[in-house]
Amino acid sequence: MPGHFDSIGFPADDDAAIERYMRQALAEGDQYEVLGAEPGWGGKYVCWDAGGGAQLWLGVNEQGEAKAVDPHFAGRGRARITLERSYDYEQAPPAGGVYAWVAVGTQEETRAGLDLPAFARFYDMACDVDGNADVQVAAFCHGGSVFLDDDDYARHVAAEAKDNPQLAFAVESFLPIGLLSDGELPPATARVSGRILESSRRTNAATGRSFWSMLVRTVGMTVDVVASDEQLDGDASSGAVFAGSCWLSAVPVEGAGTGGMKMEIIA
Repeated sequence: MPGHFDSIGFPADDDAAIERYMRQALAEGDQYEVLGAEPGWGGKYVCWDAGGGAQLWLGVNEQGEAKAVDPHFAGRGRARITLERSYDYEQAPPAGGVYAWVAVGTQEETRAGLDLPAFARFYDMACDVDGNADVQVAAFCHGGSVFLDDDDYARHVAAEAKDNPQLAFAVESFLPIGLLSDGELPPATARVSGRILESSRRTNAATGRSFWSMLVRTVGMTVDVVASDEQLDGDASSGAVFAGSCWLSAVPVEGAGTGGMKMEIIA
């Protein structure tokens, strides 16, 4: 089944393929050292721009071991968020994400989980003293559809909601998927639907694989939806509405924020 790497043109049929991408990222990517971390929790992040907006972010510990690799797509999706709290995966350098509120103060206010491919980068560059941040959001499609217009989408939703009215989602809607055992929202997964503002066919220059990129306006934000052909039903070039389940990855918009752990680029 295609996964997050496939969504941006990295075919990942086995662990060996991921390891090859990691080696290339280490050799060609920009390196950012984490400063100010507790002993044993430092290291560096490596960002490899593979072309077409496709990125891989690696977390490398103080012993030079690559401990994590996360895909991201560099696009124009934007969200103004208010941090509720963070979560982490107990590894070095720090990895994790945030629970945050989107569209605060409006009727569309909702909470989202966002994974951060470089956890310390978020605190260094995005958060202000009140916990507000501007982030670019990439939505990696697990499975989705493109509809010709609002009416086409409405017919689809009506059929789904015939026996369950709770499935009658608006054209622009955002719903976190599932609940954890303690009733809290799980990180970084949501059903996203919205109007397609832009769509394009992208090529990952490192692999030659193409994928879809869509700038989608949904509740309180715009997101960059990326998908392989296998993950998307319909032609994004002629569609007006997207709906599907997605994993959400976010990076800070450059130039904002204060505080937290620091990063500096390694020459």
